[in-house]
This record gives sequence, structure tokens and C-alpha cells, in this order.
Amino acid sequence: MSVLYKVIGFGDSEHGFFNEKSVSSNINFAYGFYQAHIADANCTGAVIIKQDHESWEIVEEFGTEGMSIGCGNFMSFSVKKSPDLVMV
Repeated sequence: MSVLYKVIGFGDSEHGFFNEKSVSSNINFAYGFYQAHIADANCTGAVIIKQDHESWEIVEEFGTEGMSIGCGNFMSFSVKKSPDLVMV
């Protein structure tokens, strides 16, 4: 299996929190998607994930403070708001 670059732009809209996903096998195209998300006023952040056969890593990220990046079944990625930690 070749390397895939998964790009997620995320933010809040009138319908709630959203993830806008793109996939490319070319890092230059992935950076193009990433830059488009950064330039989009509706997106509050973006992330590029490099996915190999059984591993993944974050290559680039913007606006991910207070966010969690998760990997689900079949290497499906999503960005979610991190839960608030409460000290008791």
C-alpha cells in the first residue's frame, strides 16, 4: 500500500462542528488542500495526516489547540473538540 495524505479542515457552522476531508497520494496536493482550508474563513483549523499501511503521523497542523485527532475503523480520521478537564 502506498502512502496517503489525509487533510481535514474543521470548524463550527450554524449546523454544528464539521470536518471537511480530502485525500491525496501526493504531498504537494495535500498542502494545497491544507492551504485552502487555512484561507477559508469558515475553517478554524486544518491538519495533514500521513498514513502508511499500519501507522499514521501528523505532518502539519493549524488551530488544533483544544482539539483531539482520532483514528477510527479502517483508518478513518476525524477532529473533535477535546473534553474539558475538571479537577476535583
